[in-house]
Amino acid sequence: MPLTEAEVAALPWLIRLRGAITVLWWIGRTAAVGDAGPIPTRIKYLGNFVRWLERYEQRFVDVVMQAAL
Repeated sequence: MPLTEAEVAALPWLIRLRGAITVLWWIGRTAAVGDAGPIPTRIKYLGNFVRWLERYEQRFVDVVMQAAL
């Protein structure tokens, strides 16, 4: 079954949330050992990706919507 227009429009925000959840998971995992581990790298990646989404979000939604037809 194809995605609805509302589901496609929600994808960029779901992707952002997925990235934030990953960072939060790493924070919880590394808090017990007192080492930041990959957290700074993951935060930087998430920031870069969020900026990409801000720039290309509509194009991304349009491409996914075309593929869903």
